[in-house]
Amino acid sequence: VAGALGELELALGNYRRSLDSLSALESEARHTAPVDPATQWAFADFCEALVGVGELTVAREKIDEYEHRSVELGRIWTQGAIRRARAALRAEEGDLAGAVGEAHASIAILEGTGYTVHLGRAYLTLGILERRRRRRAASRAALERAREIFVAAQTRLWEDRARQELERSWSPRDPHRLSQNEVRIAQLAADGWSNPQIAQELVCSRRAVEAALSRVYRKVGIHGRAEIATALGPSPT
Repeated sequence: VAGALGELELALGNYRRSLDSLSALESEARHTAPVDPATQWAFADFCEALVGVGELTVAREKIDEYEHRSVELGRIWTQGAIRRARAALRAEEGDLAGAVGEAHASIAILEGTGYTVHLGRAYLTLGILERRRRRRAASRAALERAREIFVAAQTRLWEDRARQELERSWSPRDPHRLSQNEVRIAQLAADGWSNPQIAQELVCSRRAVEAALSRVYRKVGIHGRAEIATALGPSPT
């Protein structure tokens, strides 16, 4: 129960509450038997909660320990889960490139293992990291993949989290953020609408649509209409 509650709080972004639930579980497991991460899937969540509350030194020690034991015992899927936790740690330490590498490693390990929710969470982590690097197309691709996995696995809480992260990717908090009108026009263009169709839908002139798309290209860092679907992806639903 404590492990499930800890995961629930992680999905909601409540790291302190997650840590409160998982700390007792980790302590109990440590004192009842030798550490085997495969017997307690919540160990990786425990590490992520530590990172989330800023206890990076402790998180690093735990991640190193669990990863070493996972490799030593040949626990493949737990290695993937721990690499996801290490991705979060490296990001908080300021190494975003290294964090992305860890997220990719987690995905590579978890693909084909059958642990689909953990795989989806690895893609979710990757998508969040890529957004922090302002690589919006890569971010949306990873987040869309995470959402697809969660939908198939019928894990509504993580599906909602992936959808929320996708929605955030449409309003980046930087000086080059798109206006609401630019977002709407970009969404329609990405979905294959022509400029005249967009103008009719939004009751504006074609020239206004062209000007808005030009601003979108500049802000997003692309060179023309052919790249807009790849750069932004379809609008979240």
